[in-house]
Amino acid sequence: MKKILLLTLLALGSLSCSNESLTIQTDFPFTVTAESLPAKVKIDRPVEVQLTISPERITTASAFTLKYRTLSEEVGLLSIDGRPVKGGQSLPTKSLTPTLLFNAINPGIYTFSVVVSDQNGVSHEVPLSLEFVK
Repeated sequence: MKKILLLTLLALGSLSCSNESLTIQTDFPFTVTAESLPAKVKIDRPVEVQLTISPERITTASAFTLKYRTLSEEVGLLSIDGRPVKGGQSLPTKSLTPTLLFNAINPGIYTFSVVVSDQNGVSHEVPLSLEFVK
């Protein structure tokens, strides 16, 4: 009798465990914001833009890359945390508040974006537009 009861309990236990699965969260949402930009800037002054990356949760695997995309004919010079960036180039960052420094070459409207991606390939694009005058 004890054997039958023990076998029955073992069978029920194994059946209940085989239908369950464990889901492990490997991606964590994040948002990106940029401080407000000036309406017009003198051509001889670089513009500093502070980005803020706000992850839902920071883990040891948290890693972000920033990619510069020019969206207009006017191409300026961009540096991220003091490192020059070319159009299409990605730079890794450990900072959750990277600083962009943009220099215009000629007067005009410069439209570009910075794409922030995490280690799982989730991306957010931050469009920016600056007008430089003499």
